[in-house]
Amino acid sequence: MGKYRASLQFLQRKKQGNEWHAFLASRAGADTAERYAQIDAYVKHYKYAPTKDLRTVAEDLYTEVGSIAMTLINVKVARVRDSL
Repeated sequence: MGKYRASLQFLQRKKQGNEWHAFLASRAGADTAERYAQIDAYVKHYKYAPTKDLRTVAEDLYTEVGSIAMTLINVKVARVRDSL
């Protein structure tokens, strides 16, 4: 799984916020139609249909994790302070 994540991160950097259709067309050249067909088959097979803006979901999760981490840090500091 790790090498797939690294590959996806590399592609995401290359994509640089462009729509995936435009990115694919710019990279696939003459194979664009075949690549679209492969992606469509994957989406249909796995019934991939995100209902939310994934960027917003990721930002919300990041914010929540940050507040949870700060709570844990504060609890730990309080525990250490009480033991001094």
